[in-house]
Amino acid sequence: MTRNDQRLALAGLLSLLVAGCGGSSGFLRGSVTQVQVQHGDFRIVKTGLHSTAETGKVFCLIPTDDGQAYRHAMEDLHGWARLRPNQMLVNIREDWKVMVYFFYCTSTLTLSADVIEFSFEGKPPLTASPGQ
Repeated sequence: MTRNDQRLALAGLLSLLVAGCGGSSGFLRGSVTQVQVQHGDFRIVKTGLHSTAETGKVFCLIPTDDGQAYRHAMEDLHGWARLRPNQMLVNIREDWKVMVYFFYCTSTLTLSADVIEFSFEGKPPLTASPGQ
């Protein structure tokens, strides 16, 4: 093997170590809470809120963090939303991006949502009692 062949092989090996491949997917997140918003008793307050959290694994098996990407992203999303009484997040979209490197994998979660506010036309606003 000539010196140029060795250099070329080394460059190829280094590029394999640094380069990664991956994919992404997304979907609208369902909820167990069902609220009818078809009667015009709400208004859109904010749109396009989003937050991102990343998690990683060595050899795509051994976590390098607490593995709670969804919880961290949702807490961050609520922080950005600063919901007031009678407001809620809707149209929550979950997008995942996965990158695979030679020894390491990363998963990036992005949550996006809109905020709506309910109006009750003369009715008192709903309030949650402590513990709910």
